[in-house]
Amino acid sequence: MSSQSSQPVQPTPARHVVAGAGPVGTRLALALAGRGDEVVLVSRSGRGPDHERVRRLALDVAADHRSGAGALAAAVRGAATLVNAVNPAYHRWPQEWPGLTAAFLDAAEAGGARYVAFSNLYGYGPRTAPMTEDAPLAAAPGTKGAVRARTWLDALARHEAGRLRASEVRASDYFGGGPGANSHLDLEVVPRAARGRVPFALLGDPAAPHAWTFLPDAVTTLLAVVDDERADGRAWLVPSPARSMHQVAADVARLRGVRPHRVRVAPRLLLRAAARVSASAAAMEAERWQFAAPFLVDATRTEQVLGVRATPWEDALRADLELLGLPARAPRAVPVG
Repeated sequence: MSSQSSQPVQPTPARHVVAGAGPVGTRLALALAGRGDEVVLVSRSGRGPDHERVRRLALDVAADHRSGAGALAAAVRGAATLVNAVNPAYHRWPQEWPGLTAAFLDAAEAGGARYVAFSNLYGYGPRTAPMTEDAPLAAAPGTKGAVRARTWLDALARHEAGRLRASEVRASDYFGGGPGANSHLDLEVVPRAARGRVPFALLGDPAAPHAWTFLPDAVTTLLAVVDDERADGRAWLVPSPARSMHQVAADVARLRGVRPHRVRVAPRLLLRAAARVSASAAAMEAERWQFAAPFLVDATRTEQVLGVRATPWEDALRADLELLGLPARAPRAVPVG
């Protein structure tokens, strides 16, 4: 792969299809539309932002693919990129991802669009060293890591066969999505710490350093991959700084000017009991390994090739608190020298 070319692969304005109207897909659609591109935002519900350059399309992608209706392929035809930012219900990944992946890959191949997937770090499995883009995908505990690894390997196989151009952006657990976003930090850790209460975590070791992805940095990385043909055929990690949950809680308390508290973790027996009656809780329990030990990211290649840097930690945390309606009270630090 050449490292000389840095020209965008599509003229501007261009047309893009973004699948998934969750926190990532919606923000990506608005970012593309905001710079003048046309966007088709696909979701089962047809929901999405009200923007003159964003057309919302209600479509059950897997059902459309099974029936051979071709609505997704028609939407993708002539588009510069198809971005897969969908996220099925957590406990439904093994059942839904294979069909969704086949539908997206078939549509991208038929329509001649570059395929960009938004994914996570599950496929790497437990590691003692920081994860890199080239680290092998391993047999992770549970089924979710294998499912996400397979979605990429299927796309990569078509890329290497010359049938389409594919790339993948991988993020860690995110924060900065605002109220209602499914975020480990923003559910109980950040809001409770911001109010001077004891922060609460469902699982893991709160002293273990963990990579956290600021949601706008995930969108910035996706935009960089959409625009740069050097991204094709590779995975790219979102730059994500590491902080333990204890450190996050202490940082939040400092910014809010409240008493800091150590994070408490739910008793494992409680989560196991919940897992007996809740498929979502059972799925979460199976991924405990990600929070039980250091979970670190080395995104050097993303930084050097695509020029994406993580938002400074304090700036990201201040923005997260603002979104949660709990703005920081401490003055912003002034750099010296």
